Parts: sequence; structure tokens; C-alpha cells
Amino acid sequence: MAQKAIKVKTKMKAPESLTERASLVILCVILLCINSGDWVQSAKSNSPTGQSAGTAKLIVQLGHSLGILSAAYSPDGAHVVTGSRDGSARLWEVQTGREIRVFERHSNGVTSVSYSPDGKKLLTGGLDAMARIWDVETGRELRSFGGHSQTIWSVAYSPDGKSVLTGSEDKTAKLWEVETGQVVQNLEGHSEAVYSVAYSPDGKYALTGSETTRLWELDGDREVRQFQDYTQRISAGPVRSVAFSADGKHVLTARETARLWEAETGREVRRFEGPRGWVLSIAFSPDGKYVVTGSDAEDLRPGART
Repeated sequence: MAQKAIKVKTKMKAPESLTERASLVILCVILLCINSGDWVQSAKSNSPTGQSAGTAKLIVQLGHSLGILSAAYSPDGAHVVTGSRDGSARLWEVQTGREIRVFERHSNGVTSVSYSPDGKKLLTGGLDAMARIWDVETGRELRSFGGHSQTIWSVAYSPDGKSVLTGSEDKTAKLWEVETGQVVQNLEGHSEAVYSVAYSPDGKYALTGSETTRLWELDGDREVRQFQDYTQRISAGPVRSVAFSADGKHVLTARETARLWEAETGREVRRFEGPRGWVLSIAFSPDGKYVVTGSDAEDLRPGART
């Protein structure tokens, strides 16, 4: 069942730099995740530095010197962290847009960021094939993980904060113990880069997105199943984003289209058709009733799940 697209138009001065364009796209996606039930239709501003548009406010962060590759809200919603091609991650105050702290140790772009469940630590992954844990309060690096041979595209903190997942261009995902920095499991079998990783809400399972999406049982160190439409054409490309619903019963995947699956059976439940281009990012709303998709086209698509 295809869902109706909502095209968000920002009638604003055209951003002059890659940084401004990336900032606008990422923060607009976050805005729609929060207001997915409100169906925000447009945001107007005469300046790329951000103006009020009805109930929606766009705050464009220009502290990075190169494009933004990733962004995440803190668990309490008070802060946003951004990862950039300039090799840094930056912490921002949501209410004011003020830059609070810079995290710098990566030798190349920061591709993925993730908060610990308590919001006290930050996990970053980069083009330098390194993952790092930081103290949010002080900006101090606490731990580094150096087992991948190529770019780390995705990182995730476990629900209990005791382990982290990384997905890499080297076609593997790795499970790491936070306390020791040691690899606990190597999730192998993909034939392409692992672009996205996610934990189940109970922390017992993991998703990896690559040429297909695979579900892993972490305690048993085994692959449970694959979520794959075998009629999908080869040109559909890799799975760029994966997510669990809050109750762990459903899985979202993004490639040519966004698809909803039953976690227990692997059955495809629904497709979210519509935007031109590749679906690069997906997320569930907190109540699980909606999903939001971001593509390389101009559409941001909130759609009903049921």
C-alpha cells in the first residue's frame, strides 16, 4: 500500500555552500521526525541562518567547514550532535542553536554519530576506519576502536550501554565491548559494504544493511534471517538504512524504496513508494505509527504505518 508523499518546500535564500545545504537537509529531517503527526508542509525563511515558520523553526548550524554527514538528538532532546566531512563532531544546544563543544580526533570525515542511552557518552565512526567514544561533558576521548580495515559507515550504542556496533566498507560489522574496547563478535557474510547497523530494543539482536538486510542473534552469535525481496532488480543498490520499531516487532529497510517487515517471520508488510531517487535514511516515530524517509530527491516523506 503506497503512502501519499508530502513535499516540504523551503522558500529561502539558496544555501551557498555544501555545509549549508547539508545542514538544511539534516535538520529538516529531524524536524519531521518530531512532528510526524503534524504534517509540516512548508518552512519559509529569508535567511539561511534560520527564521520561524509558523510552529516550525529551522536552525542552520554553520560551525563545520565541510558538509554534514550525520546527526543525532541527545536522549533528553536538549542537544544535537553533528558529524562532518571536516573530521569533527559538534555538540549544539537545540533551544538556542549555540555550539557547545567540538570533538576532534578523527583524521577524516565523521560518518555516523550515536549517543549512549544515558546521554553521557558519544560514539562516532569515520572515514578513517576508526570508532571513538567521548565524554559529552568534557569532550575527552574515552575509548577508540581500531579493528576495521576501511571506512566505518554506521555506529550504534546498545540499549544497556555496555556494547557498540560498527558497520564498515570492509563488508563486516563488529560488536565491541565498551569497557575493554575488545571485539566480541565479527558479523560476517555480506558481499558489500555494511552501511547501516541497529540494535533491537532489548539488545539481543542486531540488524546490518548491505546488499541485503540481515538479522543477527548476538548471544548465539548466529545469523537468524535475511530480509530480501528476491524480485528486486540488481540496480536497486545496497540497503542504506535499517531500523527496529520501539516494540521490536517490525523492521524498516531503505534502498530503492522503504519497506516494512515482520521481524519474527521476515515477511514484507508494506512498501512506501513515491520519492524519486534512493531512500537514504529512515526512522520510526516514537509511537510506531509513522515512518519518515529521506531520499536524494527533494521529498521528505512521513507515512502511516498502519
